[in-house]
Amino acid sequence: MAHKVKCYYCGKMFDADVNPYVMVNSRRYAHKSCADRQGSEGKDKLEQYLITLFKLRYLHPTIAKQIEEFKIEKQMSYTEIYNVLFYYYDIMRNKPPLATPNIGIVPYVYPQAKAYFEKLYKSKVVNEEKNMRDYRPEVKKITICAPERQPLRKRELFTFLDEEAEE
Repeated sequence: MAHKVKCYYCGKMFDADVNPYVMVNSRRYAHKSCADRQGSEGKDKLEQYLITLFKLRYLHPTIAKQIEEFKIEKQMSYTEIYNVLFYYYDIMRNKPPLATPNIGIVPYVYPQAKAYFEKLYKSKVVNEEKNMRDYRPEVKKITICAPERQPLRKRELFTFLDEEAEE
């Protein structure tokens, strides 16, 4: 019996009983070759980003250890780690700790980054078929009336002469 599935990375259909595959998550499949290619490309991209971000000559062992911990314990891919760091440092414009370079912030920022990229993806899907040349903004004419001037009230000045006259 054929077990036809769609590759998560390339989008092509394949038979999971015949071809070697990798489970990307609990319900998604991918060709083993696509997953390996994606993993190596993602790792290289992440390492280059970290070297540039922290102004390093090479990737420090502490950062490499953190990356592997996130992959094993948090089940995060290299691309997800890259996206979280890109969101935190480039989009949110936070400054990287250059004195002690580390990426310990990743698990804490992950939910915000995930929500941001999901919204970005959804807006792309919604606007994918729309042509910007056909878009004409709706023009609304708003008139603002001049405010009415309130007459100035004269304040009565206090003098000691008034008190003497009353006595």
